[in-house]
Amino acid sequence: MKAVGVIVATVLAILLVVVVVVPVIEDSMHNAGPDVRTSWEYDDYRPLTPDVISCTGALETVTVGGTAYIHAKDVGQGTIVRSDWSVQTVDVGKAVLDLIYIDGQSNAAQNTEDLETAPVPALGTAYYFGSESRYAEAGRINSQETLDAALTNQLGTWSFQTMLDSDGALKIGDKAPGIAKTYCENTGHRVYIVDGAVPGSPVRYHIPQSTETVTNWSWQWAEAVVAKALESVDDSLFEIVYTGIDLWLQGESDANQSTAAYLKYWKLYRTGAVEGGLGIPIDTIVVCLIANVTDENGTVNAALISLTQEFDDTVLGASAAGFTVEGGELNPEDSLHYTQAGDNIIGEEWGKTAARIVLENRNAEDMSVKDILVQFIPLLLILVAMAFLVTAFGHRR
Repeated sequence: MKAVGVIVATVLAILLVVVVVVPVIEDSMHNAGPDVRTSWEYDDYRPLTPDVISCTGALETVTVGGTAYIHAKDVGQGTIVRSDWSVQTVDVGKAVLDLIYIDGQSNAAQNTEDLETAPVPALGTAYYFGSESRYAEAGRINSQETLDAALTNQLGTWSFQTMLDSDGALKIGDKAPGIAKTYCENTGHRVYIVDGAVPGSPVRYHIPQSTETVTNWSWQWAEAVVAKALESVDDSLFEIVYTGIDLWLQGESDANQSTAAYLKYWKLYRTGAVEGGLGIPIDTIVVCLIANVTDENGTVNAALISLTQEFDDTVLGASAAGFTVEGGELNPEDSLHYTQAGDNIIGEEWGKTAARIVLENRNAEDMSVKDILVQFIPLLLILVAMAFLVTAFGHRR
């Protein structure tokens, strides 16, 4: 009977490992890379193969840029009829979009629009909040009057937009296309970009509360932008997932101040942002170094680097420090704003950083092999106890 007890315990242990432990470990390993969506979502575009005769219901056939696709035009059930007369029924769910927020001043807002040289995200993967041809155009906000005007004349006209038009061409330039293309390719997710940057805004305008000497015009604008950006999403077609990422690019307006002054106000911004004051969860602020030629005393970049060393939730994700007019990254008209070439560099760096953060956060939620083994130790102990009881019972007999 002792041998029987050992055999029973061994068999049960093997079954536990094969049926439970191994699949969990494999699933954790699979999550190390980009997600691959197998189910249909609204606004999906999938290549139309020659054997497809027709699509009905939530699906349709379309041609974009000379390429034929099956397009998910609605949420619900769709059918695909093939040349062998087989019928495939698919359920189309809501499009799941990762929200990425951008904040700062003019170089974080849209100021270039060279659509010919901007990266082009895949169809149905990238969306933004703004007007038909721009995703951020607040203008300078430095008084109650200019804030009210921006809320009415700019924000009042913005809405949820696809980044590509019906012909598959880009509708907007600047950094958003590079962010979207790189982020979506690296994660397998889709993205919704919301930009609350305000041109010409010093960092002190971005604090959560006004003081006797400073009025937080930029913070008020950001709150309003985020609120309307969420309100404008059709929740019958889209589901928003919060990445917790805030992409920060600002400092030209503070380049002649001390590093200490910049740090003082930026820390107030950080506290308000990570505590949810902007209306969305912010877990990580990804900063971008500004161009050295616009950072007169190097104070802003020194401050930003210092912040990444002080706070775990603040990381360096892109840099314009090496941008020059001669190199083609800075606009020769003002030597201040970035060209589309510069925007592409920052956008792609930001997109890669954002993707890395999202994937790392997802993987951190998965159990490590050690965690898995620790979790199953009680079950192994139960198996050992069962074997002991079987052995002891057999010995008495």
